[in-house]
Amino acid sequence: MGDPRAARHAEALAFGLRAVESTMAAALEDAAGGLPIPAHALPSLAEPLLKAVLGSGARLEYDASDAPLGLVAADAIELLAHATCEVRPLLPAGEAAKPVVRVVVGPCPTGGSRCRVTLSCTPPPEEGVVIRPATAAAAIRCGGEASIDGTSLMICLPLVRQTAIPDPQVLVVDDQIEVAAVVADVLRDDGLTVATVGSAELALDHLARHPGIRVLVSDVALPGLDGVDLAARLTAAKCPVRILLITAYAEDRPEAAEREGLVAGVLPKPFDPAVLLASVRRLL
Repeated sequence: MGDPRAARHAEALAFGLRAVESTMAAALEDAAGGLPIPAHALPSLAEPLLKAVLGSGARLEYDASDAPLGLVAADAIELLAHATCEVRPLLPAGEAAKPVVRVVVGPCPTGGSRCRVTLSCTPPPEEGVVIRPATAAAAIRCGGEASIDGTSLMICLPLVRQTAIPDPQVLVVDDQIEVAAVVADVLRDDGLTVATVGSAELALDHLARHPGIRVLVSDVALPGLDGVDLAARLTAAKCPVRILLITAYAEDRPEAAEREGLVAGVLPKPFDPAVLLASVRRLL
């Protein structure tokens, strides 16, 4: 009889790698085409990928140091996805468990030009984390190393040369990773630079970090703040970004937001890709 943990890991890894394959290109483009990315932004850039790996059975939380840490290689996104594949099979099953996977980014305690990323679970898993060859290889590609501290997985990454990273032109906000990927691909295929996030709260954070973003394309139905609430927040803050809402439902609020000048347009789902592209181009 085989090792049940090994079987669970194989299942998680297969699931995770499918997510990696379907979204890695988009994730790396979000990180400015493979240029180094700010270490503190690593969890938010990787969020859609990590959620795809974890599935709906776990909640993802992260905390990044308030102090600027410097830049890490864009390949760190893939490394974080592999590390999450290590954690996933250890999570308790069942709706009652409600496990939380926490990603913390901070300075490396040993000093030097490095930062540390720690993945931990609540409740702590009964079995220890095992670092598989794919994760170790991904760490080597980033010039870093992965290690285990009890039931936590730690990744030390070297900080790389400070390089100016251009802001994306468009930010796509949708909690459904497949929809966000479709919208982003349509825009990227026309030469636009695009970033994606999964919630209004992450969009506010991303806009604060990237003031050069010119257009925001947001679904109306989002967890927490919805798209209309997000538009109201941005308008109140006098953020110059122009907003296009997309919605699958016949609602009055998006149209009212357009009449009131909170958003520049409303696009119903399903939409023609050409119409989406023309709508965004009109706002640039």
